[in-house]
Amino acid sequence: MKIDNHYVPKLILRRFNERINTFNISTNKLTINTSLKKAFSSKLLYSQEIEDLFNFKIENEFAKILDSKILIDSEEIILSRTELAITKKFLLLAMMRTVDGESLMRHMKDEIAKVLKKTINFEEQNVGDITPFDYWMQTIKCILESSDLINVRNHPLATNTAVKWATIFNAGYLSVWDSSDTGEDFIVIDNGMTSEHESTRFIPPMNNDVIKRGYMLGQTIYAENISEEQKYICIMNYKDIMFSNDFMTENFYLFSITRNRTLVLINPFYRLYDKSEYEGTNHLPVPDIWPTKIKDKSLFLKNKFKYVNGIVETLKGKIDAKDLYIYPVRKMKLEDVIYVNCLSFDRIHQVLGFSDSARVRRSLSVYSIVKGLNNYDGLIKIIEELGNPIILNDNVKKIAGHIAPKVVVYGSREKEYIDNYLRLRETNKNNFT
Repeated sequence: MKIDNHYVPKLILRRFNERINTFNISTNKLTINTSLKKAFSSKLLYSQEIEDLFNFKIENEFAKILDSKILIDSEEIILSRTELAITKKFLLLAMMRTVDGESLMRHMKDEIAKVLKKTINFEEQNVGDITPFDYWMQTIKCILESSDLINVRNHPLATNTAVKWATIFNAGYLSVWDSSDTGEDFIVIDNGMTSEHESTRFIPPMNNDVIKRGYMLGQTIYAENISEEQKYICIMNYKDIMFSNDFMTENFYLFSITRNRTLVLINPFYRLYDKSEYEGTNHLPVPDIWPTKIKDKSLFLKNKFKYVNGIVETLKGKIDAKDLYIYPVRKMKLEDVIYVNCLSFDRIHQVLGFSDSARVRRSLSVYSIVKGLNNYDGLIKIIEELGNPIILNDNVKKIAGHIAPKVVVYGSREKEYIDNYLRLRETNKNNFT
C-alpha cells in the first residue's frame, strides 16, 4: 500500500526540476532541492483504489501527451479530440486532488444541487449517508472512470460536484502560455489551479463575476429599441456562452506544467473577441469591455482546428476522435507573467515550489507591494540572504499599481453592465444563479 500520496503529481514536479525548492508559509521554512518523493505529498490522503486509478487511468496517458506534444514544440501544439479530452480530465483532477479537496466537495453543496437541477436537470444518486471523505473519493472516481468530461453525468456514481466541474472544464477553451522570453518562472502551487475573478467578485452588492454576464444581458434582455422576436434571436445567439457563465464565472483557470509553460482554460466569453474562425460567434459584436487584468489580448485568441467531417457536420454533432485542435504557443510579456504569479501566490494553501529563486523574485517584489492574502516576508528575507535582492524599482511599482489599484474604478460601460446584472437579480430573487 502506498503511504505517501502526491497531491501535485510527480510527473508535473519533474518537469519543473528533478529536485525542487519548497517554501512553507506556515513555518517560514525554505527547503532547497526537495526530493520529489516527498514534495507536495501527504500521508494516506486518498484511498488505495483512487491512488491506483490516478496512476493507470490518467497520469500515464497525460504524461505521454505532455512529452510527445505539449512540451515538444515551441511554436504550435496539435492535439486530437481524444488527447484534448485526456488533457482536460487531467486538469480537472489536478484541482480535485488537492489537500483541501474534501472541503471543496462541501463548498456550496446545496446551491450546486439547485443550479444543476435547474440548468441540466441533473440530480445525484448513490450518495446515501456517506462521509465527506467517501464523497470526495466517489467524485474523483466517477471522473477517472468516465471516457471524457461530457460523460461524467452518465456515470452511475456521478456526484453534483463532479458534474458541475466537468461542465465548467468542458465549456472552457484551452490555451498554452509560455514565459520563456521573460526570464521569470511560473511557480508550483499546492491548491490545484490558479484562477482570476473580476474585481466585482469581492465588492458588495455584486459578490460575483458580473461584468461579462451584464454585458450579455445588455445584448439580450435589456437591449433597447428591438422587438421581442429580436431579443429571442439574441438570446439564442448567446445562450451557450450565457449557460457556461452560470458555471464558469472566472475569466480563466491556470495550471503550470513546467517552470515556463502553463495550460490555461479560458471562459468562452472571450471567444467573442476573436473573429478569425467560425465557431458560432463571428456574427456577434466584439465586446466593448475587457474584464481581465491580463494586458496582452493575444493570449486569449482561440485555437485553430481541423475537423474530419468539416465544420458544418461537426457542429451538427458528427464528431470524430481524429479531429485536430491546433494551439499556437502564446508568448507572454513580463507584466502578465508577474500578474499570474501574484494570483498564484494568493492561492497557496501552505506550500509553494519553484526551480530558481532568482527567476521568481520580480514576482515576489510585486506581491510584497500588493500585500495579498499570504505573507512571504520570510521567503523574501531568505532569498535576499542567498544573494538575490528583491527589486522595488519604478517598473515593479507600476506593475503592482496595475495589479492592485488603491481604488477600483469602473468605466461607464462596466457600470451599465453591473446595473444590468443587479436589475436581473432584483427581479429574480427566488430563481437566480
